[in-house]
Amino acid sequence: LYRLWHSFARWYYAVYIDHIIREIRYRGIDCPLYHNVPGWVYGRAKDFPLNITMYEQAVKQHPYLILGLDHIPENPGYRNLHDDLPCNDIARSMRKGRGPVFAAELQAGSREYCVRVYPNELALFYKACLANGLGGMNFYMFSQGENPQHLGHFGPTFYWETALSSKGEELPLYKEIAEFGRWTKTHGELLLGTSRKSAAAAGFYSPLYQTEFTHPLWGNKRFDAGKIGLEYDPQAVRDSLFFDGILKAAQYLNIDMDVQDLQTQSVEGLLSYKQLWVVCTDWMDAKPQEKLKAYAERGGHLFLSPNVPWLDENLSPCTILQDAIGVKRDGIRNYSCPKITLLGQEDLYAFAKIQAFLPAGGKVLANTPDGKCCGLEKRVGK
Repeated sequence: LYRLWHSFARWYYAVYIDHIIREIRYRGIDCPLYHNVPGWVYGRAKDFPLNITMYEQAVKQHPYLILGLDHIPENPGYRNLHDDLPCNDIARSMRKGRGPVFAAELQAGSREYCVRVYPNELALFYKACLANGLGGMNFYMFSQGENPQHLGHFGPTFYWETALSSKGEELPLYKEIAEFGRWTKTHGELLLGTSRKSAAAAGFYSPLYQTEFTHPLWGNKRFDAGKIGLEYDPQAVRDSLFFDGILKAAQYLNIDMDVQDLQTQSVEGLLSYKQLWVVCTDWMDAKPQEKLKAYAERGGHLFLSPNVPWLDENLSPCTILQDAIGVKRDGIRNYSCPKITLLGQEDLYAFAKIQAFLPAGGKVLANTPDGKCCGLEKRVGK
């Protein structure tokens, strides 16, 4: 029922956006159209993929609608400096590269009175955004505001440590943005000629993020995976293993890794990458399973974790990948302190729930604490 409700909501968003676009075009306005997608909450952007999936159907109807994003890290640092690249890549992948990746709200200052932002931190973040493929930037808020009397949530001031004061006076951030502007003017043409050479990609499976009603941002979570027979909660897996796992590790190891939408990318498009890393829970529809099967059989190196799907989105049996690989699930293991052995390295921390497999001829790479196979390597086709 939740899945039906999510599907209806996305249809409704598409109808609404289609109505707006028709009204704009009817009035003779023919400029390119842009829609801002929020995603950074409390300094992290792990919810951006959820928000952009709300517009999948709208993009299908209007493929040249530019879906952009905001970049608001609050405090740029180790916990979030990598967040902009996955957002940029997911936005580009869902739009199949049409148009620039544009941020209508690139943080300038702080929207929270209790957060201190330093100009050199934001200058580093701007350079990182540029290096990570952001093609357009609009600083927000560039100047400080003043709230009407008795209406400001935190008093009369709106935004702190901006480039300009509410009276137009230059503040320390102004010099950093001016220098950044001069730098991009000087090197802009060189930047336009650069491209990323990625031999690996991470597969983005958007249904994992269709959870705004089951996992609301504010309020209690309304979904218990175990009660309907699932072994993994999609939010826990996608946040820790996809966003803060594969994508974060690749950046810190200086490995160029694209993001490819498994719903829309062709098998030929996936085969342009030597490696494809896919985060899988218990379920995945037949079509993307068939794509991944074909990718491996035709010579791609496919990495699946932490599970091999055995259900479709309706929770009906769908074992295309399991059958192709030739493995069977050997029960889920629950540990209060889940440690596995991987490639000879002992005591590596894993999910509290670990899926064991009957390897059926594959090479065992990882074992649970009780010696069961929880990771294997196997050749399928090429």
